[in-house]
Amino acid sequence: MVSSVWPEGWPMPNYDNPPTRGSPSLFIVTLVITAIVVALRLYSRHYLTRSVGLDDGLLLAGFIFSIGQTIFEYKALTTWGWNMHIWDVRPEKLEHIRLGAWLVEVFFVLGNACTKVSILLVYRKISSGSHSLWFIKLIWTAIAFTVAYSVGLVLELFLICRPLTSYWRSYNPAYTGTYRCGNELAPIVFSAAASVFSDVYSSVLPMLLTRKLNLSGRQRLSLYVLFSAGLLTAGIGIARMIFLIKVTTNYMPGPHTHDVTWYGWPTYALTDIEAHLAMICASAPALKALFKHLFPRPLSNLNASIRSDPSGIPSYRARYSRANKSINPSGSHFKASSPGQRSLTPERVWADAAATDRDVESLSLKSMDTDKPLTPHYTHITELQRKESRQWPG
Repeated sequence: MVSSVWPEGWPMPNYDNPPTRGSPSLFIVTLVITAIVVALRLYSRHYLTRSVGLDDGLLLAGFIFSIGQTIFEYKALTTWGWNMHIWDVRPEKLEHIRLGAWLVEVFFVLGNACTKVSILLVYRKISSGSHSLWFIKLIWTAIAFTVAYSVGLVLELFLICRPLTSYWRSYNPAYTGTYRCGNELAPIVFSAAASVFSDVYSSVLPMLLTRKLNLSGRQRLSLYVLFSAGLLTAGIGIARMIFLIKVTTNYMPGPHTHDVTWYGWPTYALTDIEAHLAMICASAPALKALFKHLFPRPLSNLNASIRSDPSGIPSYRARYSRANKSINPSGSHFKASSPGQRSLTPERVWADAAATDRDVESLSLKSMDTDKPLTPHYTHITELQRKESRQWPG
């Protein structure tokens, strides 16, 4: 920075060996973890549940945007000066500070919008057969709000300065070009606040239906834990908003310039974690189906948690147990009625029940149809049991 705008009280610059902070490796670690989670989600949706949809495409788009975000976060903390005091940044690199912040914000807004809409489309797909019209209307309202504020923020990022390049070039005190820029504090804070609000309603909306489900206490608690993950993302967003206020207040070079770059590490770290954690939380239901497929339990144990609905219809476990006793009272292994018939074993049941993976994934989501009991969602299992019972002797 030149002496004419050097704030009083600032130390002399240390260009050779300045103090720094932060660990850019965090960005690489979160990107790798998210890549694994997204890949497993797409594998589960394509090969197990066979239910790939627009929500998966949007999540993949959000992940692609997060790659660009990670690249520029890494450069911001390794070469562009966001990990050191602003007085230690060489004057010729000052414009890179603003350019890095602009690029990260663009990729974050676009990726965050794709992730949030992906989550909401999952809820919309689940509620397609529901009579809860108020829930469907709230979902569409939330999607419209997310798209509207995201488009508005992208436009603001591209129109805040005329010409656009002056957004970063004007940060160099030696820049003499003619330009006009608006105040970015309000849009940046609104961006963070809108992201927090969308995290909150993405968690609260399914919770409103969960409390009406015919579930055991353990099942209800597991759903609350699943959906409350979005509240963790909201908490990170609030912390990010606090640091964004710090880096957008008195940031222009002058007598009262703040040491904005010293807040770069916590700001970028929170931005990175918020973006990738949202994608991980959005993939949780699909990962549950994958783990159920990889580590199956005996059929009777799987259905041990399924209770009878209030109308008095017995649970599948009870029906399965009675069928077992009536066919083979001794409790020994199942035997075919003739040499040509295949014997029914738990392993065969699980092999033939691969189609139920979609039901397993939907246990924590599709069961949100409050006008129906939880048990009927296991239609594939009940149909399998009914068909196989016709082959059993007796």
